[in-house]
Amino acid sequence: MRKKIIPSSVVTLLVIIFASNMISFGFTQDNWNVKLGMHEGRSGLGTAALNGTIYAIGGATAKGFCSFNEQYNLTTDTWAFKSPMPTARSAFAIASSQNRIYCIGGYCGFGGNQLGATSANEVYDPETDSWETKAPMLMPELNVRANVADGKIFVIGGNNNGTLNQVYDPATDSWTTKAPIPTAVSSYASAVAEDKIFVITNDLTQIYNARNNSWSIGIPAPSPVILANAAATTGNFAPQRIYVFGVDAQLPYWQLSTKGFITQCYDPNTDNWTACSSLQTGRYDVGITVVDDKLYLIGGFNTQFSSTELDPNPTYIFSTLNEQYTPIDYGAVPLTTSMISSENIASNATPTVTFALVGFGLSIFLAAVGTLAYLKKREKIKRRNGHQE
Repeated sequence: MRKKIIPSSVVTLLVIIFASNMISFGFTQDNWNVKLGMHEGRSGLGTAALNGTIYAIGGATAKGFCSFNEQYNLTTDTWAFKSPMPTARSAFAIASSQNRIYCIGGYCGFGGNQLGATSANEVYDPETDSWETKAPMLMPELNVRANVADGKIFVIGGNNNGTLNQVYDPATDSWTTKAPIPTAVSSYASAVAEDKIFVITNDLTQIYNARNNSWSIGIPAPSPVILANAAATTGNFAPQRIYVFGVDAQLPYWQLSTKGFITQCYDPNTDNWTACSSLQTGRYDVGITVVDDKLYLIGGFNTQFSSTELDPNPTYIFSTLNEQYTPIDYGAVPLTTSMISSENIASNATPTVTFALVGFGLSIFLAAVGTLAYLKKREKIKRRNGHQE
């Protein structure tokens, strides 16, 4: 009896299955791509994503504070104006929750004891393209970030009270306070992983656990940065990480227009940092958001100084730029069932790796079973026709 030979089509199938699984564990470099810019250049704006669409709201322009609300369509790479935010402002907190976008606090330049901060809490509904006023903050704040954890919106620190932890509940339209942050912060970078809020400044990483209302300390970023922003990947398309974009805190101010823009990657599971590709077009105070684990850095401003280091009147340039950042190893994570909320865009990576390995083994197993079934069927047909291999 001759040795059975597996048909070439089956071999090809096995190779494709094996290769596709191996590719899912491959390593890729991070990269930048320029997308269509906004209509209006601004810094200190808020950016948020809902249902695969990005919104760029408010900010500061050469003419002052603005209330622009521009919608970016990723599929068509186009921008469109939407209903403007009622309160023109910059340096405010922004968060997506329950298919709405919350814009909280910020700077509106009115002076007084609160340093020009507002307590406004306005929510945008993309379905109706309309705004609604909600319960104001307990204390007006500016230079703050918003993070969604445990179904609530946390607004931490700020210029007026850098340790205050104000918490908004969208379900009841009410505010409370939680454990204050140990070290006061403002203009910080922050992101969420597994209901933990990571607050990152130039020399400190403070971690808030929303489940037990407690704080802990993580490893600080190796390169201190200022005017930083951060966002986290989910682990669905890229490894779950927090990416921090900022300006080298050690540079003299007159050099910030030409160099010093740093990208750093933080692994919340191992408490380790990695250096990444720097922002291609130097600018700071940008808006940042994530769609399908790709990061979008929008707007911001830059400065131009005269030849002298002591130039007291630099020229401020407000940017319309929209640059897409694809993280390291994007596509290296096989598609799996998400175990996290879409509002908390980072979590423990271990389950994903486990399921990926199981999926890989299952693919090979199913392919082997299919091959055996094919061979048995083929042999049965040949015997019925009076042939023998």
